[in-house]
Amino acid sequence: MKYVIVVTMFFFNPTLEGRPDGVVIHNADETPLMFNSLHKCLEHVHFNHTHLHNFALDFFEGEALVRQVLCVERRDVIKDIKQDTNV
Repeated sequence: MKYVIVVTMFFFNPTLEGRPDGVVIHNADETPLMFNSLHKCLEHVHFNHTHLHNFALDFFEGEALVRQVLCVERRDVIKDIKQDTNV
C-alpha cells in the first residue's frame, strides 16, 4: 500500500460550501509525496507538521483553518480534494 498526506480544512464562511475541503500534498516536481508504509508517512508528518500546516493556510488564502493532517491510503478515487499543489 502507498500512503499520501492530506490536509483537511475547516471553513468558517458558509458561502464557501462546495469548495474542496482539503489538499493532497505533492513534492516539488508535482508528483504526490508517497510513502510505502503508514509509519514512514506519520514520521514525515511529525517532522514537517508546521510546514504542512502553514502551506495549507497559504494555499487556502486564509479562508480556512487546518482541521487535520492525515496519512491516507492512496486511491485514485480522491476526487473531492485538490491535487494540483506543491510543498
